[in-house]
Amino acid sequence: MAIGLLHFIWAFSPWPMKDAITFTKTIGGSDDGEMPPGPSTVLVGLALVGGAVLTLMVNESIPAIGPDWLRLVGMYGLTVVLLARGLGGYFMNSGAASEFQRLNTFLYSPLCVALAALSGTVAVAASRR
Repeated sequence: MAIGLLHFIWAFSPWPMKDAITFTKTIGGSDDGEMPPGPSTVLVGLALVGGAVLTLMVNESIPAIGPDWLRLVGMYGLTVVLLARGLGGYFMNSGAASEFQRLNTFLYSPLCVALAALSGTVAVAASRR
């Protein structure tokens, strides 16, 4: 949820970085200082917040909406997307700014793999109910 909320902020500001160049070097991987388009950043934020809400619904932590099968398909889809970003993220290092490469190698990609493992665990547990 927090990472999704950060994307909403990033649609309008480079916070918590001091400027757009620092942001693009550490978060985006480029050194051109050009912030990503606002609408696509908001869409990524919505997807991340939606994935968090979906996980809470499937885990029965909040009231669920929609059919069970659709929420389950969504959980497996979330798992695949997070795993693809986590494992595929290492290919993003080629040609990227060194600040991004370091953070992507030790934080961004491993975090996505860990979130994929956790969402996969929730999906499998829900499948067995």
